[in-house]
Amino acid sequence: MALQKNYDICPVLMLHENDYYNNPLKDLQEFCYKLTKVPLGVPYYTNRFYLPMSNRKPLRVIMGKRIRLRKELGVGEEGMKENITEERINQIHELFYKEVARCWVEHKDEMGFEDRELCFVI
Repeated sequence: MALQKNYDICPVLMLHENDYYNNPLKDLQEFCYKLTKVPLGVPYYTNRFYLPMSNRKPLRVIMGKRIRLRKELGVGEEGMKENITEERINQIHELFYKEVARCWVEHKDEMGFEDRELCFVI
């Protein structure tokens, strides 16, 4: 889509979003899934006092360096839309993942994740 519209891409990491809410029905949902193999999605999230509000924890956002598609791939504005190939898309994905990994390595200690590794699941 970014290639088609001539948009640049900016990688973003969000950390600590799982700490924002608690799911008091998690054990029930996992039990139902084990029995029926059907995920039971009950949208009931609470804070640590079981009130329907957030935990008021800080949400950390890391902005990566902008990937300028025309500059990085060496294609002029007029030739961008015609030359969308699987190889070009893979180049963009590689640039994106490298920038996410760079951001992770640079900021993981200050965000409290020094004992964790970054893993891409594709």
